[in-house]
Amino acid sequence: MAHAARLLYALLILWLAAASATAESAKANGAAATDEAVFTAALVTFETRHVEPQLPGERMTAGLRGLRRADPALVVAARPRTLDISLGSGLRLSLPAPPAGDAQAWGRTGAAAVSALTAASPHIRALDSAARSALVLEEMAAGLDPYTRFVPALEAARLRSARLGVGGTGIVLQPDGAAAKVVRLEPESPGMRAGLLPGDRVLAIDGMATAGRTAEDLPRALSGEPGTSVTLTVSRRGGVARQVVVMRAPVLPETARLSWIGGAPVIKVDSFGRDTEQVVARITTGLAARQPRPGGIVLDLRGNRGGLLLQAVGVADVFLESGVVVHQRGRHPDASRTWLAGGADLAEGMKLVVLIDGGTASAAEAVAAALQDRGRARIVGSATRGKGLIQLVQPLPDGSELHVSWSRLLREDGEALNLNGVVPEVCTSRGEAQARAEAEAVLAASAARAETRWREASLGRRHRSACPPAEGAALDMQAALWLLRGSVTASGEVGREGLR
Repeated sequence: MAHAARLLYALLILWLAAASATAESAKANGAAATDEAVFTAALVTFETRHVEPQLPGERMTAGLRGLRRADPALVVAARPRTLDISLGSGLRLSLPAPPAGDAQAWGRTGAAAVSALTAASPHIRALDSAARSALVLEEMAAGLDPYTRFVPALEAARLRSARLGVGGTGIVLQPDGAAAKVVRLEPESPGMRAGLLPGDRVLAIDGMATAGRTAEDLPRALSGEPGTSVTLTVSRRGGVARQVVVMRAPVLPETARLSWIGGAPVIKVDSFGRDTEQVVARITTGLAARQPRPGGIVLDLRGNRGGLLLQAVGVADVFLESGVVVHQRGRHPDASRTWLAGGADLAEGMKLVVLIDGGTASAAEAVAAALQDRGRARIVGSATRGKGLIQLVQPLPDGSELHVSWSRLLREDGEALNLNGVVPEVCTSRGEAQARAEAEAVLAASAARAETRWREASLGRRHRSACPPAEGAALDMQAALWLLRGSVTASGEVGREGLR
C-alpha cells in the first residue's frame, strides 16, 4: 500500500513537472510570436518611413546588441551569410542571415535569437518579455537621428492621452463635509448638458460615497474612457437625492490661451494639439472685433516643442491670406507635401510679434518661419532649436510605439529648418542693449516703408550664431511691446508675468 502511495506521489510529481514544462514552453512560444510580430513591424517602419534609407538586417543586428545591457558577455556579429551569436564560453549560435532588405525574415530571425539567448543567459532570462523586447527596440532606434526613439507601452498610453485627450465630465468638485460640491462646470461640458448646476451636492460617484474623499481623489473618480458613463447621486438645495448619468467626452489638454501683458494681448501656444488652430482662430477673431482694437498681437511660441503639424499649419494660416506655409519632404509618399495658407487673415492686418527661444522646435519653428518669410510678423527672442524634423507615431502590436523621424521641414525657399532654425530680427539673448538697437532698426525699416504697411518691412535672415539659443525671459516681452508701441522708449515695464 505504501509502495503504491509512493508510486502515485512520484507520478504526480512527474505530471506537475511536465505540466510546468508545458506551461513554460507555451509561455516561451507566446513571447517569441509577440517578439516576431513587434520586431517585424518595427523593421518595416524603419525601412519604409524613416527619413534616411534603412536596411532591416542592420537594424535587427543592432537591436540584438541592446541585450548586452542585460548580459555584457553577449557578442553579436553579422557575417555575409550568417548571424553569429555567443555568450562568453557558453552559447554559440549561428543563424542563417536573410536578405538584408527582408523585414519579415529578419523579424523572425531576431525573435529566434532572443528565445535562444533567454534560455542560455540567466541575466536575460531574469527580465520579463516586455523588458527584453524594449532593450532590442531601444537599440534598434538608437543613433538614427536625435529624435527617433522607442516608447514602451505604459508611456505610449500616457502620450496618447496627452495627444488625444482623456474622458472627462467637465465637473469640478471639492470636498464639502459629508459630500462633494460642484464648484464649476466647464461650458458645453457633459456635466452641464446633464443638467448639473454649481452648488449641487454629489453624494456618491458610481455608488461610492464621496464623504472623506480628497480633492485629488474626486477628479480621478470622475475620469474614464471617452464614451463611457458615470452615475452621480446628486442633491440640490437639500432636496431628495436623484441619479444623474453623465456621459464622458474627450477632454483635450489646453494648448493655447489669451492673457494681457502691458496692455497687449498675448496668445500663448504651448504645443499643437487637436484643437489648437480652432482656439487660436477664436481668440484672434475676438481680438479683431474689439473696439477699440488692440495695437497688435503677441504670439508666444517660447518653449513650444511642436506637436501636430496640420494644427501648426492652421495656426500660421490664421494670420496669412495665401502662399506657402511649409514644405515637408521625406522618402515615403505621404511624407512629402507642401502646405498652403488660404482664406482671410483673421487678425485683419493687426501688427503681429512672434516670441521664440531655444526651446521652440519642430512644428513651432515652421509657424515662426512662415510668418517671418511672408513678412507677416516680427520675430523676437533667440534662435530656435533647429529641429526641423517631423516624427511619425507608429503603434506596435504590443501597445508600444516608435516615434520615427520621417520628414524634414523646409522654409518657403527650400532651406531646411534643422540647418539654421529660425533666427529673430530682435535678439534678446545678447542683452538689452542689442535688443534695443535691433528694435530701433526694425521700427526704422517699417517707417521707411510705411506705404507698404508695417508688416511688409523685412530685414532678411541671418545665421543663428548672431543670436544664440537661450531660455525665454522678460526682455522678450518688453521688446515685443516696443515694436507694438512703435518706440523703444515707450512707457510700461514687463514684470514677472512676462517670463515664460
